[in-house]
Amino acid sequence: MKISQKILAATALLAMAYTAPAMATVAMAPVSTCTSTTTWTNLGSTGSQNFGQTFGTAGNYSDCYSFTLSTGADATGTTLEHNLNFDRLFIDVSSVNLFNGSTIGASSVALRSDSTPDGFAFANLAAGTYTMQVMSTVYNSFGWYTAPVSYTGTIRTTSRSTTAVPEPGTIALLAIGMLGLFAAIRRRRA
Repeated sequence: MKISQKILAATALLAMAYTAPAMATVAMAPVSTCTSTTTWTNLGSTGSQNFGQTFGTAGNYSDCYSFTLSTGADATGTTLEHNLNFDRLFIDVSSVNLFNGSTIGASSVALRSDSTPDGFAFANLAAGTYTMQVMSTVYNSFGWYTAPVSYTGTIRTTSRSTTAVPEPGTIALLAIGMLGLFAAIRRRRA
């Protein structure tokens, strides 16, 4: 082996052996049940709702917000984390999940999940009741004082534009009409 290949191999082995130090004292374990629940009114097909939560201790949190859509809609939203400089607490909103129904439990499975909660989107939602889950972790950090941390957000729903699709019977009648027209043109030419 050449010296450059040995150096490259040694660097790769060191990189694989290196494990990053833990940044927090709280493990990032998923929380499937709600630590807080809020029920909103009907968001309709077009509506918006502000949401948020404040935390004073480190831990994993799962805040649930239930709402109803009267017709099919698309939902988009944003979240914003509020951390103060030199605070001993630090918040990280890790994901926004969407579940069917007004409650979720340990066995619930998310319909949709967005791990970019700064700007999330859930498209093609049917009319019905949903629960939006905001997953966040509050870490112990280095700082001079302990003040609460929080997040705020907004969800907006907009009605879906639907395109009319012809039924099979309509397509069959159109095809029969076209065949009749072609037959008439051919007969006339003959």
